[in-house]
Amino acid sequence: MKQESKVKKNNETGDMLLVMSIDRDNDIGIKIGREGPIIGREENLKTATELAIADPSESDANCIFGAIKEYDKYVKQNKACEIITLTGNRDVGIKSDRIVLKQLDNFINGTKYKITESSLVSDGAEDEQLLPLIRSRIEIVQSKRIIISQSVPLESMYYSILNFSKTIIEDRKLSRVFLGVPAIILLIFTLFGSAGFRIVLGFVAIVLLIKGFYLESIVESFYNEIANSIKTRKYSIILYIGSISLIIIGASTGYAVISSALGPGIITKIALFVKASSVFFFLSAILAGLGKALFSKEEEWKKNLFPFLTYSSLSFSVIYILYHISCFLIDDSTGYNPILTAVGISILIISASIFMEKQFGMKKEDKTAEEDKDKKRKTRR
Repeated sequence: MKQESKVKKNNETGDMLLVMSIDRDNDIGIKIGREGPIIGREENLKTATELAIADPSESDANCIFGAIKEYDKYVKQNKACEIITLTGNRDVGIKSDRIVLKQLDNFINGTKYKITESSLVSDGAEDEQLLPLIRSRIEIVQSKRIIISQSVPLESMYYSILNFSKTIIEDRKLSRVFLGVPAIILLIFTLFGSAGFRIVLGFVAIVLLIKGFYLESIVESFYNEIANSIKTRKYSIILYIGSISLIIIGASTGYAVISSALGPGIITKIALFVKASSVFFFLSAILAGLGKALFSKEEEWKKNLFPFLTYSSLSFSVIYILYHISCFLIDDSTGYNPILTAVGISILIISASIFMEKQFGMKKEDKTAEEDKDKKRKTRR
């Protein structure tokens, strides 16, 4: 560290006020080849003069002159003070901030005086981003901004937009929303033209449906399963692709049916859509379940077999009941009997699958644990 300049003391404790100027992007090092920290009035005056000659438009030179002015003011008030200019790195961010703070820490630890307060002179919003980090080390009693031929609102807006842009790029969740979604929408419009508007509306509707009915965990689980299959090169990816394809085919078939239907109301159109696409949706659910059950690690597929049967019976029951309800809404001459029959059959199928899962699908350890729980319940009673 360079030798400290003479400091006027006004007390016996050796307390000192530090006047700071910060060149966060290291224009001083790049343009005149001087390394920080620059300590003392003479050294700072020399640096500011050389920098102003090298680049008359450089705001850091004016910032150092402003710091010298503040230093002289405190000296006239007979305050113990020192002036320092800290330099960073062209790569503004974590790297430059570490360099600046290291220079500050070395000066604070290396001086024989106790630095209790500081005054920061900056040339704009960029340098002032270091204020919280500096305050964690010493108290800042004054902060002045030296602006030369610049617009303060425009500059502040520039750095706000810059910081927001960096946050979006670095944060994965934000980047998906602010970059990924607009990219998908633009691709849809590019590929499908005016029809892309309806596709985008459909996409928004699906997102709202998932959010509205709290289906995020199911969608996330399905997404993770597909990603896992791709990473581990499982054959289940074929079944997942088939499942997604069947959903698209089912939706297209249902849409084609309601498009060709003339006159019926919205309820009937929904019923026509469900009736036309229900089989495809059921097969899609079965393929997705098979992908999870059959291609598990080692012998886990045996453990997953009975839960898969329960899952299949539930899927079948839902589609079966919805199909008959749709048929009734399209033509109510059939009466309620088919719906009641579908409900009865569904209850029997689901009950049988749950019974089989509990009897044959549970491990011995699970059964033992279940029996212990039953014994504890009986003992409490």
